[in-house]
Amino acid sequence: MKHFQLFIEACWDVMLELAPWLLIGLIISGLLHAFLPKNFIHKNLGKQGLKSILKAVFLGVPLPLCSCSVIPTALSLRKDGASRGASMGFLISTPQTGVDSIAVSIAFFGWPFALFKVLAAFITGIVGGILSNREDDDSEQLENNVLNFNIEKKFVQKLKLAYEYAIYDLLDMIWFWLLIGILLSGAITTFIPAESVRALSLNHGFLSYFLILIISLPLYVCATSSVPIAAALVSSGLPMGAALIFLMAGPASNIATIGAVSKAFGKKTTLIYLFVIIVGSFISAWIFDSFYTLPITTTEESHDHTGALPTVCAVVMNLYIIYFAFKNVQHKLKKQKKINGNTKTIQVSGMTCGGCARKIDTELAKVDGVTSVKANHEDGTVDIGGTYDLSTLKQSIDNLGFKYEN
Repeated sequence: MKHFQLFIEACWDVMLELAPWLLIGLIISGLLHAFLPKNFIHKNLGKQGLKSILKAVFLGVPLPLCSCSVIPTALSLRKDGASRGASMGFLISTPQTGVDSIAVSIAFFGWPFALFKVLAAFITGIVGGILSNREDDDSEQLENNVLNFNIEKKFVQKLKLAYEYAIYDLLDMIWFWLLIGILLSGAITTFIPAESVRALSLNHGFLSYFLILIISLPLYVCATSSVPIAAALVSSGLPMGAALIFLMAGPASNIATIGAVSKAFGKKTTLIYLFVIIVGSFISAWIFDSFYTLPITTTEESHDHTGALPTVCAVVMNLYIIYFAFKNVQHKLKKQKKINGNTKTIQVSGMTCGGCARKIDTELAKVDGVTSVKANHEDGTVDIGGTYDLSTLKQSIDNLGFKYEN
């Protein structure tokens, strides 16, 4: 019972730390999507060359976004026309740094270490972008997404668009992996305490690199709050290189990020993403340990997540997770009962996000005789209940820009 209580408390602590940054990422993503001029992302980041990757990395490095808040932002860039390489460069480089993280790194480790960490973030982001651009060219699909991006709206309409895009398109896509990441982070914190990590790591070079990498990859930790943890581990005997791996791989990845990347970019790009983070952090650690030795400041400051803002953000995020979980269960139950009554499942192509599904739900509900409608963009299905004219239904779907496949 005691371990369970500690586990719940650890999960809540992770949520307190994660929720404000994730909401910031969602807000930034929604505002970018709604307010940027038409074709802006596609024009500046949409080409497959190195220039787009460099722009994305330069854009991302100073932003104070952690591995979870960067997910919706990177997905937003991708949806709005950024190339695969630019999106991946942004996704890899951004969470490793940030103006706040750089400042804290200087305080704990000094200028050389902080600058080296920034340089490592730049290089890994660029390499990851270049490797990702070797995937199939999908410029035609991106162009179509941009052409469907209607920005000619009033200010209030744009705010509504920003909210709907952030919550129903992006958060709906990643909520499950966020939940898994929080639970796993809580389990690691509860059952693998920091003292055990220090005892295992000590000063064993590549062994400590490997051990800290195993812990860092699935664990949620933001770039700023990870610095005091790394300083404490270094003070306990962890090599500086291993601390660098923790500060690169920890913020750049976790279970939530890996799952979201796999879903949004595919398995091949996810392997590239993990390869760059693992190899890049190992090489960076080896170079730093080989050529530089620093006296370490052992100040163990940490972020305070007990204030009103983190609590409110955590409550809001939990409510959204519960809402999406309920919707998911409800959809599965309806799917199991579709054989009964007058409910029929049709196949509709062209749905790419939650926004597409909402449009279909809204418009088909207006068709005479339709009593219920639920679209699912993930499997391209629409569950329709009632007695209606099929030709009218097909016409409504065509008018929305989708295709009736049955």
